[in-house]
Amino acid sequence: MKRLFIVALMLFGANVYSQSPCGYDLCVVQFNAPWNEANDVEWLNKVSDCSKKRICIETDPDAAKKYKIYAVPTIIIFDDGEEVERFSPNIMFETDATREEIQEAVDEEVMSDF
Repeated sequence: MKRLFIVALMLFGANVYSQSPCGYDLCVVQFNAPWNEANDVEWLNKVSDCSKKRICIETDPDAAKKYKIYAVPTIIIFDDGEEVERFSPNIMFETDATREEIQEAVDEEVMSDF
């Protein structure tokens, strides 16, 4: 019985962890590609109260499939291993999301924990 509980706990923990590239942290992830680096989100590191990560879908093609990235740059906010908000690019492969919009979404997630 004890082994079954441990195995179930490991499977559950691995499943949740695998859904986010940041584990359980509140994080903002930008998915982009080298051919679109001119439209890289330069202000990403200025978003506060969360971790930040950049993933290149050319060097990590499994990430594009796993997170359903159909256009770049896509910005996804993850919290507790789950996607909570997604910002997709426009037809010109540019993000319409502003730093303020991303920060507001992060702030809402921080406040929802209280």
